[in-house]
Amino acid sequence: MRIRTGLIVKYFPELDRHWGSCLEENLAIVRLYLDPQKIADTEFNLFVQHVTTTDRGVRQLRRLKAIHQSAGQSVGLPVDASAYYEARLLVERLKRVKNEIAQTMQPIEKLCQTLPGYQLLLTIPGFGPYIAALVLAKIADLLRCPLPRKYRRFSYFLPNSGCGEH
Repeated sequence: MRIRTGLIVKYFPELDRHWGSCLEENLAIVRLYLDPQKIADTEFNLFVQHVTTTDRGVRQLRRLKAIHQSAGQSVGLPVDASAYYEARLLVERLKRVKNEIAQTMQPIEKLCQTLPGYQLLLTIPGFGPYIAALVLAKIADLLRCPLPRKYRRFSYFLPNSGCGEH
């Protein structure tokens, strides 16, 4: 998706510095307020109301205040109707893709629950359902490699590096 590298950089480059971890909030800003002048012309509390769905506290408000303040001095290009159209399409497309991924992951996670080693993989820091499913798909069965040396060699995903002898 070219939201950040296409739209933001072109029309409101100052927003990139404040791009937060709340994707829904970021997408609402792009969809509703791609034009920084529109943000500057909107009263702050109304801007917050439009782009947030939950109150996440002081950090959220500070971030939104910084966005609101930087909008008045933006060096971005003027935003026209085609830019708003592109923004709306990209935001909707991203949401659809995220929804499709979530729907795809449900049966994968259900299947993985039945596989040996899945719960063990989930205990590794950074391993969620997606990564654990990928690992299981690649190595098939954690119990396949009884010797640590052979498992280590196999886990590097090298060609022809199964648990059997070479």
